[in-house]
Amino acid sequence: MNETKMTRLVLDILRDSVFIAVCAVLLITLCCVAQGQTVPVEVKRAIAASLKASNTDGMHEEGGIWGLTTRGNYVVIPAKPGKKADPCMRGIVSLAIGDAADPGLEANLQTILGEWHVHPRGTKKCDRDAQGFWRQPPSKVDLDGAEDDVNIVIGAGDGFVYYYNKNGVTNKIPYKEFIL
Repeated sequence: MNETKMTRLVLDILRDSVFIAVCAVLLITLCCVAQGQTVPVEVKRAIAASLKASNTDGMHEEGGIWGLTTRGNYVVIPAKPGKKADPCMRGIVSLAIGDAADPGLEANLQTILGEWHVHPRGTKKCDRDAQGFWRQPPSKVDLDGAEDDVNIVIGAGDGFVYYYNKNGVTNKIPYKEFIL
């Protein structure tokens, strides 16, 4: 085989390999979009901030919503922090997702695309034999209230991100992979 034919063969193989790689990336992207699990980088930054804030005491929820403005831009709207709770009192730790920390961010909100909130990592010795802790996966209250395209719980105690809808958890991935 002469050098010209060899060069053409190598170029054909490279072109086909690039095409296959691009198709694979598109297929993976479409799969994730179809499952409603794409999360914009702006939202991931807000989620990281919510996790950090919740971890200050480990006894309250943080979260928010995101969507599109009337101009088609993403808007991220963190909620006011939930109240501190005690895992030994069998109470519920909660957050009002729609109670914006900065109501001005809602001014141009046209469409809500998703919501997130952090389940705290705090634990507490309740008595001699019992340890109180917060449930990490989505609760029944979370599942029943899942109305957005993307619903996310960040388990601060177990390090997982849970995607869910009214029927249950649809995906569970390590936070370290999610935040990339």
